[in-house]
Amino acid sequence: MTAKKTAPKTDKVQVKNDLDKLASEVSTAHEPYEFWFKGTRFITENPYDLDLAESMNVTQEDIKGQLELFLGDRYDEFMALKPQMKHASAMIQNANQYYEEAFGNPGESDGSQTS
Repeated sequence: MTAKKTAPKTDKVQVKNDLDKLASEVSTAHEPYEFWFKGTRFITENPYDLDLAESMNVTQEDIKGQLELFLGDRYDEFMALKPQMKHASAMIQNANQYYEEAFGNPGESDGSQTS
């Protein structure tokens, strides 16, 4: 019976990435989503710059929450223009698609190219 060789243990943890550096590259990699509504130009908040805890509380079904996240301090201005559901839905859907195309969909990948 032969003994199995194991890799030597080290007390030093090797840091491979700096998340602050990586995050700054992600959040500044693309222009924000812009749209016009009733003659007013709106620029959405970059979802990658939003507070994670706050963002996690907003579900896909929470239209108001999504609008508040995307519009930030301009939410009330947008609502004062009396949008219909089709306007809110179009903005959310297009903004989500825009950011997914720009940054990818977190947690999803193309998988192995050989499969």
